[in-house]
Amino acid sequence: MEAILYLVAAAVISYVASLQLGPVNLRVIQSTIQHNKKYALLVGFGGSVPELLYSSIAFYITEFIDFKSFDNKWLSLITLPVFIFLAVYNFRKKDNTTTKDPTALPPANHKGFIEGFILAMLNPQLITFWLVIIAFFKSKGWLIDATLPQQSSFILGTAIGAFVLQLTFIALTSKYKDQIMKKLGKNFNKIIGGLFLLLAVIDASKLIYSSL
Repeated sequence: MEAILYLVAAAVISYVASLQLGPVNLRVIQSTIQHNKKYALLVGFGGSVPELLYSSIAFYITEFIDFKSFDNKWLSLITLPVFIFLAVYNFRKKDNTTTKDPTALPPANHKGFIEGFILAMLNPQLITFWLVIIAFFKSKGWLIDATLPQQSSFILGTAIGAFVLQLTFIALTSKYKDQIMKKLGKNFNKIIGGLFLLLAVIDASKLIYSSL
């Protein structure tokens, strides 16, 4: 019973935390509109898998470090160039939502999983997030004596919560796909690029602030 509680708690936290703007979320929305639900589903699934790895790492290193003094400045050094690349890529990307070549083949579905997986793996700030969450719970005495099955349930919950959110994005985007394209039209890729640029600006600001 406690294992289920750990799983649900982690899933809820992961779902809520993943609501913020992020590369996987943006790519899932973009894939739903420009490709299909299956492709977007695999992007979301691939983007949820690294939650297992990063939450596992965070779960155990809380035993060995003082999370309050954890220097996460280097994390932005990884994500910043990724966001800049994605921004430039989308600004330069040709629109394929209104005029499609009937002979063009859609991307292989397995590429969706790879895309989502890589995007999430290149977002190591997930480690920091789960470090803070797990360390907080341990400071309250909640996860200190957790058994291996309970720990595994918590870790599994982190991925489940993230994936359920991606399902939510896919459902909402599919429902309002026509309205989105009617309003955004050929500017869709540029808007996605602008959002990635915003993420880059946020990361750059964090680096500048931490250096002061």
